[in-house]
Amino acid sequence: MLKKILILSMIITSLIICTTSTVSAKDETKSFADAVGDVVDISQETVSDVHDVDIIKVVYNKVDQDATIDIEFGEDIDESSTLSLLVALEMTNVMQYAIVYEEGYAIGYAADLESDINNLDDFELDVTTSINGATLSFSFLLKDEDEEYNQLMITAENAEGYGDTFPNFDIPVSIDGPETGTIKKEIQFTSTVEGDYETLYYIWDFNEDTIPDSTEANPKFIFNTPGTYNVMLTVDLGNNITYGFDNKTIVISSGSGGGGNNSNGTPGFEIIAVISAIAIAVIILKRKK
Repeated sequence: MLKKILILSMIITSLIICTTSTVSAKDETKSFADAVGDVVDISQETVSDVHDVDIIKVVYNKVDQDATIDIEFGEDIDESSTLSLLVALEMTNVMQYAIVYEEGYAIGYAADLESDINNLDDFELDVTTSINGATLSFSFLLKDEDEEYNQLMITAENAEGYGDTFPNFDIPVSIDGPETGTIKKEIQFTSTVEGDYETLYYIWDFNEDTIPDSTEANPKFIFNTPGTYNVMLTVDLGNNITYGFDNKTIVISSGSGGGGNNSNGTPGFEIIAVISAIAIAVIILKRKK
């Protein structure tokens, strides 16, 4: 699940950087349909007969500062279900809202990319949860009524390890490149995407800071510090619903016989802090119950 969280964080961060808005704030409703029967098991194999975590529709609604996220599943749910959710909402003013839900209990957080998160309590968000048949709803107050919707990401899992994500990671993509390299030398990476797509958007992260380093299909990159790096590629159809993801490890040496640990600073501290807070929140949930 943490891998999915990191993928989502990279996509969200890329959209923050690439998106600007000059439209005045207004009430908003965004409705999305998700594929039916796209639940996967622990081995990432698709199963069609699990419905309690199968996200089929998502609706975001904003009136003034009041925000509501409705998530419809493939079958009725209740507070005693083993459903666990991570909901990440990004607004165009770089405010982030995160909701962690487990077995009928929800914890929310709100922060922006400039927040220095040392105490989770300082960023807690009051969230009201309601269930109506197959729909689970979260209601909360935005920090500012002028905020506008940018992107929404959801991961759902149950106790048996079955899960679904919104948006979907359905585009088969792979990274090709060397397994080793040296600092201050250009390294070529290429991407391969299966299928025919009219438009594809590429997001490369070479140094694990979740900040896009390239938007080319086959970029070159120079590493300045020795270490082991996890190169990540996300492709997007541009419809905010369908994505593809792959990653590859590369070991960068100084070129003088020495390798060393990855010491490329503290990458993307703000976004990493937010994601860490979300992961820690799952533990807090269980302690409070």
